[in-house]
Amino acid sequence: MFFECSCSFRVQMLRPRLPSLPGTDEVEAQKVSFSRWLGLLDSKGRILDHLEFRRAVFHHTVKNNFRPIAWKHLLGLYPYNTTFDERKAHIERLKSDYEYYKEDAFHRTLAPSIVSLIQKDVVRTDRHVAFFNKEFNHPNIQKLYRVLYVYASNNHDVEYAQGMSDLAAIFVCTICDEALAYFCFTKYMEYSKAKFLINSEVISTCFYQLTRLLKKFDNELYCYLEKIGSQTLLFCYRWFLLDLKREFSLTDSLRFMDTYFACVRQPEPGESHFNRVIKDVQHYTLLMGCDKETSSQYLRAVRSFYCENVRRTIESYRHSFPVYGCLALLKVHKRQIIKQNLKLDTLTIFYEKLIRQQNVDQVLSLAREYYLLDIEQQLQKLVKTHHDDLLTTSIADINKKSAWKFL
Repeated sequence: MFFECSCSFRVQMLRPRLPSLPGTDEVEAQKVSFSRWLGLLDSKGRILDHLEFRRAVFHHTVKNNFRPIAWKHLLGLYPYNTTFDERKAHIERLKSDYEYYKEDAFHRTLAPSIVSLIQKDVVRTDRHVAFFNKEFNHPNIQKLYRVLYVYASNNHDVEYAQGMSDLAAIFVCTICDEALAYFCFTKYMEYSKAKFLINSEVISTCFYQLTRLLKKFDNELYCYLEKIGSQTLLFCYRWFLLDLKREFSLTDSLRFMDTYFACVRQPEPGESHFNRVIKDVQHYTLLMGCDKETSSQYLRAVRSFYCENVRRTIESYRHSFPVYGCLALLKVHKRQIIKQNLKLDTLTIFYEKLIRQQNVDQVLSLAREYYLLDIEQQLQKLVKTHHDDLLTTSIADINKKSAWKFL
């Protein structure tokens, strides 16, 4: 039987309101463990219920020694529905591919300005953590440097930029094998790299989404920010770019990523746009804990009114969980912000002082609840539209039948 190795790295429903948090022991006990994951596999290692695995991770995150395995599945590093043996063979192919990419990358020449930027970034990334508080030639820093160098060499659609080292560091310290850390980082960047483009539409969408959520769930706070000229939310830019990575300790940021990765269901082979949306809705109803009847209502409504607008609405939730984390960060400190009468400049300073100190359990609890509540309300709108349409159709049929009596 094939099992992946774990990394030994260590670092010292819906009621949206500030939650009462469970104790540390309770949180730890609820995390998804290796043994719990084994219970979701058949005798050959295939995952029997992908959505249940994601549901468990979404609500409870994972234990540290299981995270290297969990992320490979959550990010879609493995082909769908593979066995232990198939995953072992796939990993060997990835390692071979990485050696080729690495050799090719260092035979080619990156722009000196890019090489210099990567060299500077790797020695100042997460210096507060012992794993990265090393000289440039230390194996940990060299591993991060090679992952970024190879990525920059093989992805010409987006140029290397500051901030990428923060994100790569998450994978380098979590997944011991350099090749697998590289491929997990690459999977993650399939969506996130667009944030690093000039005039990024993804970043613009994040600003739009957070503004919408503030108006919807806390108009009082939005009006306050508007009054002090902060309604543009520019102080949130780093939050969007790095998926809140710097707002928590490194250990806590890994737990935030657990939850985020669990949101992004990986498509099955040959899945059409329509089937992907249906599967996503099934995924969300499971996360919400809907009963069978409610889930069926949502699915019937989506099938009945499926169109480009419905597809885009459902798809918009795949990668948007970090925006709900941003909403939670604002909500957690709302009373302080208003009570202290913070202005545009002091508001920025207020959050700068809280870098790596935010309470991840509090933020995750609120973010999950707002995320699921927003999805639920969107689905309820579809159900109401579906119901109204059926009612209108029924009345029209009755009138039509009645008219026939008088012909």
